[in-house]
Amino acid sequence: MMTSESELTSEMEIGGFEDLESYKISMTLAGQIFKCVRKFPDYERHTLFSQTLNSSRRVSAHIAEGWAKRRRETVLRRHLRDACGAANHVLVCLGLALNCGYIEKTEYDQLTRGYQELSKRIHRLHENYCIYSQLHSDWKGALTH
Repeated sequence: MMTSESELTSEMEIGGFEDLESYKISMTLAGQIFKCVRKFPDYERHTLFSQTLNSSRRVSAHIAEGWAKRRRETVLRRHLRDACGAANHVLVCLGLALNCGYIEKTEYDQLTRGYQELSKRIHRLHENYCIYSQLHSDWKGALTH
């Protein structure tokens, strides 16, 4: 089981996307976002509420989909970039929620730190996968089993 994307080696047994720290963190943050947006006023249900919630879920979905399609490096890279984009969209939504008084500054700070760290992890996964796959061409084939 992989504990960090920086530990990619040809000898390690790589399971599914669920083993990626980025995915685990994105799922935890999505749960926190769900609890956060439930406090938004009813009139925000179809706007800021749904945008924030959907973006938080898209981060996890892009990581999973990219990992499933990792044999095509360009597709993996696109999904990881999209995951970072969705994380940034969550940050924008959190800023709007803070400005509107829907969330407290402490909650905003905690979630913002979480999504900023997640974006860094996704970027490292992208970099490490690309470097490792270039050095070990046999690794890509081994990942499909």
